[in-house]
Amino acid sequence: MKFRIDKADFLSAIATVSRALPARAASPILEGILIEASVELSRLRLLATNTALQIECFVPADVALPGVIVLPGKLLFEVIRRQIDGELELSLLEGRQNAVSIKSGKSRTSMQGFAADEFPELPPILPKGSFSMPQKSLRSMIAQTLFAVSTDETRPVLTGGLMEVENGVMTMVGLDGYRLALRKEPVLFDSDMTAIIPSAALSAIERILADEGDLTVTFSPAAALFDMNHTRITTVLLSGEYMKYRKIIPAEKLTTVRVDRAGLMAAIDRASLMARDSKNNLVKFSIAPEVLTVTANSEIGDVVDEVPIALTGAELEIAFNAKFMTDVLKVLSEDEIVLEMNTNVSPCVIKPLSGDAWLYLVLPVRIFS
Repeated sequence: MKFRIDKADFLSAIATVSRALPARAASPILEGILIEASVELSRLRLLATNTALQIECFVPADVALPGVIVLPGKLLFEVIRRQIDGELELSLLEGRQNAVSIKSGKSRTSMQGFAADEFPELPPILPKGSFSMPQKSLRSMIAQTLFAVSTDETRPVLTGGLMEVENGVMTMVGLDGYRLALRKEPVLFDSDMTAIIPSAALSAIERILADEGDLTVTFSPAAALFDMNHTRITTVLLSGEYMKYRKIIPAEKLTTVRVDRAGLMAAIDRASLMARDSKNNLVKFSIAPEVLTVTANSEIGDVVDEVPIALTGAELEIAFNAKFMTDVLKVLSEDEIVLEMNTNVSPCVIKPLSGDAWLYLVLPVRIFS
């Protein structure tokens, strides 16, 4: 194996696939990145995996001799990062098994690797359906739902995000028992499919997706493939039945509040300075015909803040964990939003002024007079 490649291109590809490297590897080879050089395609294929998530990246290179090797991922990144800008050369070392030489200017570094036939590459998926969508749309959907995915390993099915395609609409859901996040986007696909994507995979996908271009999403019974042409992400799916999320969304509302999103978020942010010292990080909403009063109390002080609103229906006093409300408000971009409530112990639904592109649900904290 011998090739020449631009340092910036090589480093970018290494950084991309490194997102699949395990935090604690069961074996040394899992800490490695597979590098495969092709003369015919004039490119490198880089791949990393933790056996549940696999990322592969394709990058142009001037390949003189084909070959494949596995090199320590973190060390490789640091070695390449420290090389001078411009072109570098990587080749197998003669007389040393599974070792390479990296030349950059007048610098030369050798590195010991592993045989590629020991690398636990995930098998190709057996597709049961696929569709294409803008990368920017999927990145937005993940960003606006991932924060609500559960971290409770006792309920493993909720530690992933639900990706559901039904009647030409893809819905993404995050749910942790205290809040629900839901986003919808139309897709050109005439079948129904459901998959639960692990949160680690969703986080990696979000970071890799670009502002431009499309990707293809392919599902199999046990895995999913997200193909951006130069980058492919394969993830094993979580098994089990996801919570029937539609059943927990209230069908009725007694109190509807139209409010400026940024103004409400700022008021909660100011109140949270005191709320974070309280037991439940609690902020209270007192909803009257033209004003929503946000209050927080703790041993070190209190905050009272007023936000103008348009109220339809009954007045209400209700309390929330400040972080849960802020997590929702900061991922939205709309100027105005709608809050729908029934009682101070039933969920608050947060919706756009029109349409159903997104919906959030936050459970209140019980308060006693």
